[in-house]
Amino acid sequence: MSSSRSISTRTGDDGTTSLLYGQRVPKDHPQIEAVGSIDEFNAALGLARKHGIEMPIAEQMELILNEGKDPREAIRNLMLRPGKDEL
Repeated sequence: MSSSRSISTRTGDDGTTSLLYGQRVPKDHPQIEAVGSIDEFNAALGLARKHGIEMPIAEQMELILNEGKDPREAIRNLMLRPGKDEL
């Protein structure tokens, strides 16, 4: 048995979306693209952690994005890490 459900946003779909403080921008606006990319990044990193996969570059990026780590320090940490065989 199939049922139809309707979601009402009160604004219709005019090809725009709302930012945090109410400003409306096109759905392909760079800010919306960035938010989507960060969401995908966090999902990939979470999945890797769940399966015990190390992602050193992504881990440093997370520190830059979420904890304000200096990108130069992140690069330095990556360059100084011990080498290992890659698959």
